[in-house]
Amino acid sequence: ASVAKVVLVVDRSYSMLMDEDRWTPMVTALGEMTSTLDELVDFGLMLFPNPAVANECAVGSVQIEPEPETGDNINLVLSLYGPDMEYGGTPTAESLAVAGEALVAMNPDGDNNYILLATDGGPGCNYDLDYLTCECLSEWCWELPANCLDDRRTIDTVLNLNLNGVKTFVIGIPGSEQFATVLDEMAIAGGTAVNNQHYAVSGADELSNALSATTGALVPCVYEVEQPVDDVNSVIVRIDGVPIPHDVTHVNGWDYMDSNLHFYGEACAMLRDG
Repeated sequence: ASVAKVVLVVDRSYSMLMDEDRWTPMVTALGEMTSTLDELVDFGLMLFPNPAVANECAVGSVQIEPEPETGDNINLVLSLYGPDMEYGGTPTAESLAVAGEALVAMNPDGDNNYILLATDGGPGCNYDLDYLTCECLSEWCWELPANCLDDRRTIDTVLNLNLNGVKTFVIGIPGSEQFATVLDEMAIAGGTAVNNQHYAVSGADELSNALSATTGALVPCVYEVEQPVDDVNSVIVRIDGVPIPHDVTHVNGWDYMDSNLHFYGEACAMLRDG
C-alpha cells in the first residue's frame, strides 16, 4: 500500500543543551525509531537552524529526502550536527514550509505526506514582529525580534500545509511547557492532535512512546501479494513467527481481497509496533 513519507524536522537550537541535555535523548529515540521502521516508512530529515548557514535564524533545508532505508544516514547527520551556541533561534514557520514544499514536490499526488516536528520551545525568528509589544521566547526581546513568539504565522503555516496534503505531528520535549497552547494549536492545524493536544513528553520513555504513536500509526496494514492466491484457506500468515488467524469479519486477523493482504485489529497493531 502507499508508504508514508515523513520528514523529521528537528530543533537544534542551543536551548537543547542549555539547562539540561535534551538533545542526546531525542537523538537516541529518533535513531531507534528510524532503525525500527526503516523498511516500512520513508524517512527524511531537516535540522533547524540550518547547520550549513552561519545565522541563528537560518531556515532549515532538507538534508535527507524521504526515501526507503535512510535510517543510517539520518543517525549520521544527527550525530554530526548537534546544537551550537551560535544557533540560538527557532525558525520554525519557514522551516516547516520548506519541508512541506519538498514533500509535495517529491510526492505531489500522495495522500501520505507527513512532517514530524520535535522542538523544546516556541517558534521564533519572525523579524516582522515588534520586540516592544510581542511575547518573548526568553527573558527579554530588547532589540531582538528573533526572540518574539511567532505563533500566528507558524499556526497558519501548518494549516496551509494540511490543506495541501501534508499533516504535521508536533512533539514538545521538556522545555516547551510554557508554549503548550501554541503547540496544541499547531497540532490541531496540522490535523494530528489527540484530544486537541500535541504530544507533550517529559522524558525519554515518553518520547519513545510518542514517536511510536505517531510514525508507527503510518505503517500500512495492506500489502500487495505478487502471486495470485487460488486457495485462501491454504495460506498461513505469521508476524514475528506468531500465526495470525484468517478473519473474514475484519476484527482481528488477516483477509485476502483484490490481490491484497489486509490486516485488522491486533494483527495490524503488531505490524505497527515495528
